[in-house]
Amino acid sequence: MDTRGETHDSGFLDAPASRLALHSTVWSGIAATLVMSGMLLAFHQVVSGAVQQSELRRQADATQAEASWLCNAMQGPLARDKCRLELSAPRVGHAMIQAQNGVAGGQPR
Repeated sequence: MDTRGETHDSGFLDAPASRLALHSTVWSGIAATLVMSGMLLAFHQVVSGAVQQSELRRQADATQAEASWLCNAMQGPLARDKCRLELSAPRVGHAMIQAQNGVAGGQPR
């Protein structure tokens, strides 16, 4: 009993329980931080892949537009039609490019 008439526990018996609670809280915080870091890394990978795919698509569209412009600028209707036909024909290396970009049969995996 102290001077105010209150009794105090020595805290000796509560020390292991409080340490356990502190360790549990610390480990929970560490686990939460690791999970959030993993999720942030996964999000970064997805966004980076989307940006890269978008840039490749933009380049392909620009190349197609330039080729189409060149076809339309050709002299004579036969030359223009032949150029447009070749432009719309499937390309030999196209399947390899699709395989590198993760596309099978023209459809994303």
